[in-house]
Amino acid sequence: KQWYQRRVAITAGDPDCDDFSDKPFGMISSSVSRWDHGFYSLLCDQEVDNLPDLLHIFYHTEVHPEYDVDAGGYVSFISHSDKEPLLVIPPQDNTISLVFTRTDEFGFTKYINAKLPKPFYCFNARYVSRTPNEERGNSDLSNEVSHL
Repeated sequence: KQWYQRRVAITAGDPDCDDFSDKPFGMISSSVSRWDHGFYSLLCDQEVDNLPDLLHIFYHTEVHPEYDVDAGGYVSFISHSDKEPLLVIPPQDNTISLVFTRTDEFGFTKYINAKLPKPFYCFNARYVSRTPNEERGNSDLSNEVSHL
């Protein structure tokens, strides 16, 4: 299902910025996926331990106009403390969804059944930032988003 994935560290372009001149201050992980019957995503224990606050960006395209949420394929966000989903994002053609999650909130794609009229595509990006006031021993953010 996944065609392309890339991780990029973002560094400051301002030479007067002492805190970030040679350190990454953010990390973006992105992927483009084709979703069809039988596809889904899982949450693994390793993925949810020490998860940073993240900004998720979803762009869905080529979603059939007759798509129904009963077909699955929607992104569901859950947390340890809630029994019901916090948020459900059904794919809609040519839409962008932005979701900010805290350390105890997680997203996954619900199983897609045979009711899906045709496959659709999703560009998914996740961004984690570092603020100048954060004191960290390791300036490499790749460990923090290695699960993405």
